[in-house]
Amino acid sequence: MKKLLIITYDFPPALSGVRRVLKWIKYLPDFGWKTLVLTVKPVKTGVRDATPLEWLKNRGVPVFRSGSMDPYRIAEILSPQKEVELPQKAHAPKKSKSFMNFLRRWIFIPDDRCGWIPFATFKGWGLIRRFKPDAMLSTSYPNTAHIVGLKLKTLTGIPWVADFRDAWTTNPVFFDPPTPFHGFLQRYLEKWVARKCDLLLTVSEPITEHFRHLKIENPHSAFRIPHSRIHTLTNGYDEEDYVDLVTHPSEKFRIVYTGTLFGGRTALPFLKIVKELLSEHPEWKGDMEICFFSALDQTTIGWIRDNELDSVIRVEGLQSYKESLQQQMNASVLMLILETGANSEVMMSQKVFEYLRSAKQILALIPEGACRNLLLTFGDKYISDPSDHEGIKRHITELYGKWKSGNLEAPNRKGIENYERRNLTEKLARHLDDLKFEV
Repeated sequence: MKKLLIITYDFPPALSGVRRVLKWIKYLPDFGWKTLVLTVKPVKTGVRDATPLEWLKNRGVPVFRSGSMDPYRIAEILSPQKEVELPQKAHAPKKSKSFMNFLRRWIFIPDDRCGWIPFATFKGWGLIRRFKPDAMLSTSYPNTAHIVGLKLKTLTGIPWVADFRDAWTTNPVFFDPPTPFHGFLQRYLEKWVARKCDLLLTVSEPITEHFRHLKIENPHSAFRIPHSRIHTLTNGYDEEDYVDLVTHPSEKFRIVYTGTLFGGRTALPFLKIVKELLSEHPEWKGDMEICFFSALDQTTIGWIRDNELDSVIRVEGLQSYKESLQQQMNASVLMLILETGANSEVMMSQKVFEYLRSAKQILALIPEGACRNLLLTFGDKYISDPSDHEGIKRHITELYGKWKSGNLEAPNRKGIENYERRNLTEKLARHLDDLKFEV
């Protein structure tokens, strides 16, 4: 059985950004690959879900953690904090993050986890010498992981896969260079990673197209990466996660949002539409329930309280992955929110695949792009741009009317099995098998 070294900053007990790698670890042995993991020592300041750690231990998956001097670890050393327990209902006010945002944009290259690079490179070099993996895979965000992969590729020469869970220089949330020089440096690093990796994977077709058209300059010429080295491998859902879930339908019209809200994603415009509808139809108030299994910002929580909507809008806080799936199954309608703006078409939320698997109607407040295209392939029609006030209002009214009359039908999900995690991991294994191993 071949061995794959996975380089990832996000890993349990962290809650976000870990599902893709965990499912690969679970299913790759079925296709001839066993894994070992290089990650960072966890900090207590992030939201944590330690449930997968016991599963990893029982599976005998080797997990190696290195130190780091990224700002989150430094902050913990200077000012020790308690672990952030689930559920977490509110984020800290944004003002407290302004200095960190300055450092992230002006100082930290490629991102604010760059302090992990020397520690992870040294640790990874030792792991490669000790375990002699047949290939390695780095996954982002953060893009720091790819710089570690690049350095280890240079040091050892073993085949290297660069996996982009998020875009780099077309990322509408994280790419915000303060000067042309900063932008040039980030683009240079992106091209260097794309040029040196043996295989490049992305989660959405717009990100794939970006890399297919990326022009790599040489001293004497310029070229583009061969299409055979770039592939889209989407996220998905794991059917085994649903085996012991039982739907408990609410007596109310229940709109559910699960997961994080960050960057330009905000629930406030939607909530203002809900307030307007309840003013026009006060009789709905006893029927409607909006549940956020998420952490909202203090401004939004204060708005809910000030408008006396606590009885309709419930903020339950971030939950464990398993509990989030259960709450999706209990919903009448699931809500999806993505930000608009430059390059927003590359965004592909992980939870959209879980939403699709739940066989619930999806109220999607999303721009044009990869995520909308996916929903349209399944015939979803309750899709509006986040700024389309009247469109969102019309969709909520129609969904409520169908629920009230008992006609809120389950949507067509034919073909959803194409996004099942085991099937997707088989595709990854095929790509890994095609790598050239003579170093």
